[in-house]
Amino acid sequence: MSRPLSGPGPRQGRAMALVTGVLAVSVLSVPTHAASPTAEETLFGSSKYPYQMVLPPGWRVVPESQELGSSQDLFELGSSVARVAAGTLTDPSHTAEDRVAINRARLTAAGTGCASDPAQDVPTTLGGERAIVWSHRCADTFNGHVHAVHDGMAFVVEVVGPLESETDAAAQLEALRAGFAFVDTAGLSPLPSSQPDLAAVDAQLQGTWATEWHPLQLELATVRADGLEPGDSGSGREWWDAVSAAVEANPELTVRLAMKFEDGRYTQYSAADGGPFEVAWIGRYLLRDPRTVEATGIPGGETFVFDFSLRDDVMTVDLLSNTDPGGMVPETAILETLPYVRLP
Repeated sequence: MSRPLSGPGPRQGRAMALVTGVLAVSVLSVPTHAASPTAEETLFGSSKYPYQMVLPPGWRVVPESQELGSSQDLFELGSSVARVAAGTLTDPSHTAEDRVAINRARLTAAGTGCASDPAQDVPTTLGGERAIVWSHRCADTFNGHVHAVHDGMAFVVEVVGPLESETDAAAQLEALRAGFAFVDTAGLSPLPSSQPDLAAVDAQLQGTWATEWHPLQLELATVRADGLEPGDSGSGREWWDAVSAAVEANPELTVRLAMKFEDGRYTQYSAADGGPFEVAWIGRYLLRDPRTVEATGIPGGETFVFDFSLRDDVMTVDLLSNTDPGGMVPETAILETLPYVRLP
């Protein structure tokens, strides 16, 4: 695979991006393994992922998270916000511990100044699966997480609250974890309104999207933060060596990326040091579902799959798979770090 040197910076993973659409909170019948809510509680059934969760009194669903294109479920209680998200494992052997290590590495690589102590990690369960509770603290917030792996997917339940209310946020996370249950995919029966017309979604994608200018060296941090290895040979190693050499030659080199969706055609572009965009990759794309794109190179070549989330003409992307294993290295850097903004 031939790739440009330009690519995004430190990985941000799945951003809390939301877009338009419709779906009210659905109350599903309670399977035998799930907790039953009291009169003050609400049973939330996700239309995105195979789980349901008892919401303790006071918690409410953030409506925007149920709109078209959102890749996660969001909830709020006072000054606390919770989210549940999931994604297909890029490595099927990954455990809950692996997912925690990867996310902690992303946090460090991003240079946010937030701190996380592995000694405070606690084993637990999530919906009957082995899980890990861990946390990180930023200047003003406490972020508590539960990570688990289920049926080939990585799941996270997270609560973010004010730093001074750390104890409350930790208790809120535990309450949500205790009310969490996985359901069979056959049990996911979204309302018709939750299955938007793919043509309408495709219409939202049409056009050109671009990142901001950023240092080229940040794409190396993106790959490291994701725990990817370039290998000894192949497209991943070629890309890694080329980018490393370019950064060594000019540590101040800046780049910008763009991608264009046009009637089934998908094109990636790159630009360097204020220069114009140049074509970097040409392919075809199709929508697998309202939030997943499959792109294949022309003629032939690799096929990669990514999830996307839209809000206010801003797109965030999460790479799921690539038929070229080495292609995961450059494609992760290109797609995942910086959000893409629709160009006029």
